[in-house]
Amino acid sequence: MLKNIMNNFKTVAQCMGFDENQENAGVLRILRTYHGTKATTSEWIFPNDEEIVGLENPWLDNKQFDSCIPEGMYKVKKIPSDIVNRTTGGKIKQGYEITDAEGRTGIIFHIGNYVDDTDGCPLTGTTIGEFDGIPCVWESSKAFYKFMKLMDECDIEYVSIEKKEENE
Repeated sequence: MLKNIMNNFKTVAQCMGFDENQENAGVLRILRTYHGTKATTSEWIFPNDEEIVGLENPWLDNKQFDSCIPEGMYKVKKIPSDIVNRTTGGKIKQGYEITDAEGRTGIIFHIGNYVDDTDGCPLTGTTIGEFDGIPCVWESSKAFYKFMKLMDECDIEYVSIEKKEENE
């Protein structure tokens, strides 16, 4: 029993960033894998090494509602969210918002499979695909529930959005 308690403590501690080998504690890393004229795709890595993928609008000079957000480090907070409430059928009423993107407001992580499902917000997925020649994500609802669970469990306070390096 003590072994189970210690294993559970270790898992929670790693999620919360207490693992001495984890340099990005409390930070969700979003590594952009593709920047195209129609969409932006990414891999999302949590401090406990769990992963999902994401989809955003293409880069359109950080235009509100139309562009992915610039690369950088951003604070996130949990807030009441109409889009999360609607896309989860009322199962979840709060979502995570990126709060300090210059010139932008209302950037909420939410469910959606296609770029047409977002107005400048990151969408969750389990895999990256393609529909009519445009990048998309699959199983967005499944990935979103995982995202919410991991954000809470890992006590994520920041999101680092960066271009994925060739060797990562």
